[in-house]
Amino acid sequence: MGGRQMVVAVVIGAGLAAGATGCGDGGGGDGGGGSATAGGAGTASGGTAAPNGVESLEPRQIVDRSVQALKDSHSVHVTGRVNSDGETTTVDLAMDSDAHCAGTMSLDGQGGFRVVKVGEQLWIKPDQEFWQAHGGPAIAQLVGDKYLRTTIDNPDFSDVASLCDLNGMADLIGTDNGPLSAGTRTTVEGAPVVSVITTQDGAPGTLYVAVQGRPYPVRLEKIGGTDTGQLDFKDFGARVAATAPSEDQSLDLDELQRESGATGRPSTV
Repeated sequence: MGGRQMVVAVVIGAGLAAGATGCGDGGGGDGGGGSATAGGAGTASGGTAAPNGVESLEPRQIVDRSVQALKDSHSVHVTGRVNSDGETTTVDLAMDSDAHCAGTMSLDGQGGFRVVKVGEQLWIKPDQEFWQAHGGPAIAQLVGDKYLRTTIDNPDFSDVASLCDLNGMADLIGTDNGPLSAGTRTTVEGAPVVSVITTQDGAPGTLYVAVQGRPYPVRLEKIGGTDTGQLDFKDFGARVAATAPSEDQSLDLDELQRESGATGRPSTV
């Protein structure tokens, strides 16, 4: 169903972490919601949490602290838009360190799909616009309003599974990739942050880290080069509402692929 093509831009966008921060060794649910926070779980933007001292650290130490804070939070809600090769992908995913993930992904003009991940099990629910762009009316009618059930081992969706991994997301932020420099004190959604700046392929990128409460990464931003975009991190520590769809709400994608291959018909999923 072109799942890998669907998420390439998002994975590159998650690589904003690698391309925009470059650091050393950092240590029925259809998605999570909530408003942006920076100080910590349940803390309103611009809250009164105590300063955490990251402003006085070296840039690499700031990034290291943000990576560890994200891992220690055990859950996060990631939202944003990424442009790669002229295509804009929107991501809205809540994930935790216990292998739960839920939310949506979409590509402008090509529709999108809901994602639910529980352990190694993965459910994908494309919308009608996505089927028109990637599957056609026959497969859309076959699947109807049901989820397609597979596992994280399905190569077509390994990138979705990777993007739905909190520790993997944190490790992307901690990837050593380019020189760092200290930015300035500013605010994101009203919350005080300090920025860390690097240049990748001649294009600037910025990581914003909370200076009150826990030093969470609040925003990743890349404004130059071939891949641009912004990812926001919020709702740290909140419960991720990832509930496995029931059997009557889903179809086995791997079985559908086997059946289409066995009958000699080209697979459309």
